[in-house]
Amino acid sequence: MRLDLLRGFCVVVMVADHIGGERSWMYILTGGNRFFTSAAEGFVLISGIVMGTVYANVIRREGMNAMLKKVMKRAGLLYVLTVSLTIVFALLSYLIDSPWSRTMTPTRPLEFLLSVGTLHRSYSITDVLMLYTLLVFATPPLLYLLGTGRTRIAFAGALALWGLWQVSPADVQFPWNVVDGGFPFAAWQLPFAMGVIIGYHRESISRLLTPARRVAIVVAGSVLAIVLILAFQLTIADRASEQPSALAWLLSSDLVFGKNDLRPGRLLALVGVAIFAFALVSMLWVPIRRGLGWLLLPLGQRSLGAYGIHLFILVLTNISISDFLRIGNDNTLLQVASIVLIWALLPVIPWLGEIEHLASRVAPLTHPFTRRASLRARAAQTG
Repeated sequence: MRLDLLRGFCVVVMVADHIGGERSWMYILTGGNRFFTSAAEGFVLISGIVMGTVYANVIRREGMNAMLKKVMKRAGLLYVLTVSLTIVFALLSYLIDSPWSRTMTPTRPLEFLLSVGTLHRSYSITDVLMLYTLLVFATPPLLYLLGTGRTRIAFAGALALWGLWQVSPADVQFPWNVVDGGFPFAAWQLPFAMGVIIGYHRESISRLLTPARRVAIVVAGSVLAIVLILAFQLTIADRASEQPSALAWLLSSDLVFGKNDLRPGRLLALVGVAIFAFALVSMLWVPIRRGLGWLLLPLGQRSLGAYGIHLFILVLTNISISDFLRIGNDNTLLQVASIVLIWALLPVIPWLGEIEHLASRVAPLTHPFTRRASLRARAAQTG
């Protein structure tokens, strides 16, 4: 449930940053898509951890063949969702003449459909879903290596592929070049592979982590996260000055913290922030769950459905119907209203639960609406 809650927080960050705007109080929490790591890295890492945990049990109980069948079934459903949502979202974006539709590579309609259907073309905002689909398709070989005791080979391969992308991306278009794809597979497979390895060996890692080692890791991660937050504030202040410092230039450099290529600084930031966030949620689990669990747990447990809904919310926020929620240049109210609307729609749309059941791990939806309905049904059964 801690992973669900953190994934729910990633949904909140994603929605707020995608809606964007010049100003918002939400940026205090989200970083306004300018921080050294983002919701995308969090999604990829957590998805890997969950997948490694779930399919480790499948391999131990049912064997490799069962794992392969279940993973490919999941990948097939994700493929259908990716293609469908990309085409529908692209059409709606074109009809409203959205800002992001003007930046896409021009093409003919039939060519667009064929390239999206063969996963050779993505679209703004939906590109992370294509990345996730490709990652799931590529998971069986990784799980096979882990299941046969070749963890070091698996990690070395993932690290080498990421390293080659950093040095010469033109030579590592793996599995192929994707038009308008903002998340190159060769770079972004590393945090996913790290997550799968952590999830698969979760019990072994837990046994290796003595209390002293746990404290050391939490302290190191927390210090790194705090340093990054302070550095982020420094870069904001320096950008406002006429002569930015060399440190601010370094922290803003795409060579160090570039998101598209998942540069080394960004990867290090992900590790630090992930350790800090997980430790914080673990230590303050009771108050955090009581205060924010009603919102973050449903969003995390139905993150795929939340992602799909947010695409249509994003279209609505770019037409005049949403102008009354904007206060001058401040988009706080619009972002908060969008997040609450997505949360409210999760138990209302019936097929979302089935999609999550098939495409992700099985998790009961911890939502006030479903809890009240369950209590009413139980009361009716008992008379």
